[in-house]
Amino acid sequence: MLKSSAQSTIDYLILTGIILIVVLPLLMFSNQRLDATRESQITDAVNIVENAVTELINLGYGSATERVVQIPSGIEYSLIENNNLILGFKGRELIYQFAYNIAGIFPINQGRHYIKLFNNGTYIIFSICGNNIIESPEQCDGTATPLGFECYPPGSPNACKLKCTPPLSCPFGYECVNDVCTILGFCGNGIPENFEQCDDGNINNGDGCSSTCQLEYCGDNSIQIGLGEECDPPSSSCTTSGGSTGTCNILCQCVPTIPPPPPTCNFNPSTASCTGSCSGGGSCISTGVSCTCCGNNVINPGEVCDPPTNVLGANGQCSLTEICSNSCQCATPPSPICPSSVMGYWHFDDNPPNPGTSYFTPILDSSCNGYNGQLFNVQFVSPPYSGYYGISALKFIGDPSDAISHIIFSTLDFPPQGTLEIIVKSDQWSGTISNVLSFASSYYSSPSPPYTPYGNCFGLFHIPNDPSTANANKIAATFNGDTFNAAYTNSGINLDVHHVAITWTPSQSILYIDGQPQSTIGTTIADCYKPFYIGYPPVSPAGSPAWGGTSFVGVIDEVILFDQPLSDSDIQMHYNNFITNQPYCIVSVCVGT
Repeated sequence: MLKSSAQSTIDYLILTGIILIVVLPLLMFSNQRLDATRESQITDAVNIVENAVTELINLGYGSATERVVQIPSGIEYSLIENNNLILGFKGRELIYQFAYNIAGIFPINQGRHYIKLFNNGTYIIFSICGNNIIESPEQCDGTATPLGFECYPPGSPNACKLKCTPPLSCPFGYECVNDVCTILGFCGNGIPENFEQCDDGNINNGDGCSSTCQLEYCGDNSIQIGLGEECDPPSSSCTTSGGSTGTCNILCQCVPTIPPPPPTCNFNPSTASCTGSCSGGGSCISTGVSCTCCGNNVINPGEVCDPPTNVLGANGQCSLTEICSNSCQCATPPSPICPSSVMGYWHFDDNPPNPGTSYFTPILDSSCNGYNGQLFNVQFVSPPYSGYYGISALKFIGDPSDAISHIIFSTLDFPPQGTLEIIVKSDQWSGTISNVLSFASSYYSSPSPPYTPYGNCFGLFHIPNDPSTANANKIAATFNGDTFNAAYTNSGINLDVHHVAITWTPSQSILYIDGQPQSTIGTTIADCYKPFYIGYPPVSPAGSPAWGGTSFVGVIDEVILFDQPLSDSDIQMHYNNFITNQPYCIVSVCVGT
């Protein structure tokens, strides 16, 4: 039956009323709950980023991290003003205040986002890996990648970094490390640079290389659990894993203290001698008033050290210039050390006169080769570094005539291959080139003997602080006076104490600073001629410096000349010995083993 027009109108009004009274409020309530859920999701994402910002503030300049956030729909825009993150949402603004300067881009599109954060020292910078836009500190992002490179994708450990495989190069300012283009010049990039002693690619302590890229080792007074140390330093008291009292050994392991053995050897007062044996090990010897068992690794009454050893320092029980004798007493080595590879060793501790300026003073060679020198107008001073075992160093004071303050070794020939190491501290970088040491060249002023040395067969120099040259403040090594083929340090050197080494063969030479190789050059060595100078360049026949340099002004100590090129690890070991206050030339180290 057809409804009347009036009845249809009534039904429409009833349906409209139901929609307005029941359905519409339900829809509005549902949307409000949905908006509240989305706003909560936005707040969760912002909290994740805030926690990352706090982490980078604590880690400091150069630190970086990555966070994954889920962004709901409904965000209309984002901007950062006065450390506030402002998000447009449903016609209003959500404002989140941060406790540090922030900059960059916060994602607004719905979905999963990888946000990278970087502390540049002023701001914590946000960037979004995966949006095809390179934002600091990204190196690339999807299609926005330099031609010829591949970009690590979002979600990978190296997201938005350039991928490289040696020997492929990276853009200027980067170096390929572990297949990733890595910024040069900071601790943690896997490359020892400048004054870093090491760089293992992270900034963790306890793995042999500290968070400041300094070596960690047994004897640094810090227990490195990650290196397996139980105690530090050696010879200190410690508690063993079993809870008993122990002694820290030379490997930084806590071993139980061994009680003295029972007195099984007998003392004869009339002869002040001992007879018998030691049940706990060692030799039964007389101290003059009693017996002791020397060699049982226990310092008994009447002993100063134990066990006997020819190693300088006796594992920390004697001074660093002494050994432990067969009677368990600290003693001077009975004879000089004569490794076949050492041509000359001058430590400047050989009975110096009272501190001050000395003229015509002999400088003794501590090797067995007798290359003694003559010292002119040089001051004996205390070593310019703390804790080192040396007695004195030499201060070169220069002279206006540029011809006085130096040491000359008139009988020492330059080897065709070798290594020269020196501890040096410059007192000035101004003026002209400052000569550290050099050999003369056999460019003769006459065709037959006697020859007059002329020119510079080999030289080690300081370059003055001249802003007009790229090599200002650097140390340079030259052969045959060829300044166009010189090995330079990678950067300018400060006025601190430095360990400098140069190795050479007939085909190449390598310059090192503080244990690290700097540059390599080809070597063509002409016939060299005596003498060998420290602190002053050789003169020309006219009497002026042949290379145009000046006398050195500063402190020099521990000069050693080898007749073979040492390896990188040998030189690093020598440098480590120096900075850890060990003898500069221990027996086993001098021969490069």
